[in-house]
Parts: sequence; C-alpha cells; structure tokens
Amino acid sequence: MYLVLVHNGPSKVSSLSEASGIHRTHLYEVLKSLGERGLVEKALETAVYTALPPTEAAKLLLEMQKKELRRLETEVKKIEEAIPKKTFPKNQRHEIFLTSSKTYSFSKSHKYVTSAVSQVDQMQTWKRFAQLWTIFEQTYADITARGVQVRQIVELPADLSQAESFLKRPIFQNSLIEVRFAPKVGGNATIIDNSRMFMSTTREKENLGETPLIFSDYEGSLGLMITYHEYLWRHGSKLVNGRLLDP
Repeated sequence: MYLVLVHNGPSKVSSLSEASGIHRTHLYEVLKSLGERGLVEKALETAVYTALPPTEAAKLLLEMQKKELRRLETEVKKIEEAIPKKTFPKNQRHEIFLTSSKTYSFSKSHKYVTSAVSQVDQMQTWKRFAQLWTIFEQTYADITARGVQVRQIVELPADLSQAESFLKRPIFQNSLIEVRFAPKVGGNATIIDNSRMFMSTTREKENLGETPLIFSDYEGSLGLMITYHEYLWRHGSKLVNGRLLDP
C-alpha cells in the first residue's frame, strides 16, 4: 500500500482502493497502521493521504528495527538474570557433537587445550602436526608454563631430516613436551586430562579447519582413544641425531 501511494502521489481512499485492489473497508485499517508508523500522513480537510519519501521512510524503519533489537536485548538479559545459576556434577555433563565450522572448531579446540590441568595427549599426521604447532605454539607454551605435560605422537614423515629440523624449534626443548614417532597413527586426535577429547573425522583433508571435528567426553569413545594413544606411546620412537631410537 505504501508503495502504491509513493507511485501515485497524494491520493484519496477511492483512488488508492482502485489502484491497489484493496476494498475500502480494509484500506482504512492499512492506512491507519501506516500512519501509526509515521509512513503515511492524512490531510484532515481533504482526506488526502501522502506517503513519507522513501529515503526518510527507510531511515524511520531502520530506527524502529534498532529500537526493537534494543528491547529484545533487554528482555534476554532479564531472562538470563532470572535463570538460577546451577552447577552439575561432572559425571552428568556429557557432550558429544560434530562441527564443520572452521572458526568454531578453532575456538572450541583452543578452549579444550587451554583448559588442561595436567596432561594433553595428541596423535597427528605429520602435516597436521606441523600446522598445529606452528599456529598454536604460544598456546602450548602457556599451558606448559602451568605445569601441563604434553605427549605428542606423530606419524613418520617421508623425510626424517624435515622432522629433525622442525623439532629444533625452541618450544620442543621444553622438558614437559615429548614427541614420539609411529609408522601410522590413523588420524588426528587430542585428549585432555584423560577426560575429554576432540578428533578429526577423516584423513582426506589434512588442513586445519577443513575436516569436521568431533568433541566428546563420553567414556566409551574416550576410553578407546586413551588406550590407542598409550599403545602408540609405548611403541613409539624418539628422533635423535637423525635416527629413530626406542625411548
């Protein structure tokens, strides 16, 4: 109705009814509603309706939306404040979910690692290992500064000199960080304090954030992953002076 009025210019109800196909009985309600929003004005003497110019109408509608958003934000805050803050025993707070969002995956996995209290166990392909420790080196420096131990299993790269060069980075001189190599790890996974984990769903996409991640603290999947990591850790090798040695 507003657009018809903009197109036709100042008009009486009879003209608007004919142009819009809206019966006069209903048209009065529509025009009243538009008037209440400030989009249409009515001249009392002539009963002629005039539409607010589109540029001004757009600004007015935008301000209405902003006002409604502020109202909703206030209501949400009231609801949040009214909800009792509850704490639940750890054994009742299980979670298992899958995310394909690169931003969320980075944020969630970073939160998992930084929340570590005593130990972080990891299994990675060589490519994922190199990416991970390049991007999150400071994160690992921060958690080891709190006394968290990091045990890293890495799939052997084709070029051992590449691995040896990478391990010369200062971060790997930290006594709380130990790296061992295995012929095959099968995928990428991180276990936090033996109580929760996250893992990639496929080896096909090795770049960080490209493959969906599963986050879980359920005993079944967690137990299998812990057992597998311990097996690889016991049978893994250390790289010393270009040679693989039993730890």
